[in-house]
Amino acid sequence: MIKKKNIELFLFFFIVVLFFYSYFSKLYFQLEHIDEVNYLSDSLLLFEGMVPSSKHAPSGLTTWVGTIYLIIEYIYYFFNFNVSSIAEIFSTFDYVIYKNYKDLTNIKLSLLVLNSSLLIYFIYKDKEKIFFYIFLFIFTIFFLIIFSLSGKPFFTASLFGALALLVKENNRKLALIFFGLCIAENISFLVIIFYLLKNTENKIDSSMIFFPFVIFLAVAPWWLISIFQNIKIQLNFIISSNNFSENLLGNYLSFLCLAFYIFSMIVLPFLNKVRLKLILILITFLIIIFLVEFQGFYLRWFLPLFLVLSFEISKFQFASKFFFKISILIAIFINLIVFNFSNFKSDIEILSEEKNSNYRNVLSNGLLVEELDFKKYVSIQQPYLRKYNIKNINYFNDQKAPLSFSESGNLEKLYLRRYEYLTKYSNNISKKSKFIRYSTGLKSDEIYWCNKLSPENISIIYLKKIKTCDDIR
Repeated sequence: MIKKKNIELFLFFFIVVLFFYSYFSKLYFQLEHIDEVNYLSDSLLLFEGMVPSSKHAPSGLTTWVGTIYLIIEYIYYFFNFNVSSIAEIFSTFDYVIYKNYKDLTNIKLSLLVLNSSLLIYFIYKDKEKIFFYIFLFIFTIFFLIIFSLSGKPFFTASLFGALALLVKENNRKLALIFFGLCIAENISFLVIIFYLLKNTENKIDSSMIFFPFVIFLAVAPWWLISIFQNIKIQLNFIISSNNFSENLLGNYLSFLCLAFYIFSMIVLPFLNKVRLKLILILITFLIIIFLVEFQGFYLRWFLPLFLVLSFEISKFQFASKFFFKISILIAIFINLIVFNFSNFKSDIEILSEEKNSNYRNVLSNGLLVEELDFKKYVSIQQPYLRKYNIKNINYFNDQKAPLSFSESGNLEKLYLRRYEYLTKYSNNISKKSKFIRYSTGLKSDEIYWCNKLSPENISIIYLKKIKTCDDIR
């Protein structure tokens, strides 16, 4: 027995070290390459006293942790620069903001430290380690690890959700606090609420129902400030998926599948028969495959099901067996080895491609580290984004479009803030101008920029692809 325990402990320790290595080695990588820069920049917006651009998500504690880091850095420079006037106070603010907009990795590092701390606490609280092993295995599978090791709040939400499920039997109030922090990171985890509110008699404990929402709104008050706008954004994501409005059957199927997903997540905690749970989870997985692969929905919306799956499996008797534990640890090891040997391109490599481009203008995504010139980009985008009612005029394709939500929904204004700072304070001598591509909202995609600029002078860099305007026509 002692020998078996030692083998498990050795494997466990080795995998934890490998996981943390994988985590911190991808500091300069945007693994999913969607919105990571915007999520990290939200800490700077909050530091400046502005509403985060991802307020609909709503990315609660992760935004605050980044902002707290910025406050600490500001205090350091405040005393180091011997600030003595109002102008110097503001200049120091500008310096800290510019420095971190130029290189977002310190803010990303604060998020990695938060998630690492939560993982260590998870290990400490899960005495048998069964739930932790299964959770880590599922969230290191090749199609989920890009969320787990990114600078976005989805893994943080999953960790808080896991901690809520782990401690709910012994400490219901602590579990609801964790759940409140979970939905403050990503509101899609709201579907697991009945796992937390259900008591031992399979009934809802209504006396505690508002408690997690108090935590949620305390951590992410910006969600309530613009509640209707946030609901509008979420609904727009659903309605604007690939096959919506293209065929009526696809629309009905998508809505029915979403309704069934929500229904299944509500029903699961109340089912006692294992066979029924497994059948329902299998059907729900098939529905998610349909929604993600054929209807263009984001996989990250369905992370709660993967969390619930890891929790449900951990309750099976076979999960406590030595052979199962060792098998799961080996599977995690394989997941991490495959990940570490996968060919990802870092933002440093993309930046090098941008700097070495043969063209004067570069069109690319926002990077964690920026060194090119944004003066032209800001001069073109500022008038466009600040045009009267531009968001709704663009959405409805009507100059007399409704005025509601046109300002609160103009997230692109908040995205531009980073490049305003880079334009004002950048002291590099790059002769190349960079332009940021967005494919949603106020679109500024390849076609947009090829029409705005001299098409013969644009290099389009996106992940592993380098194109010109001629390639997209």
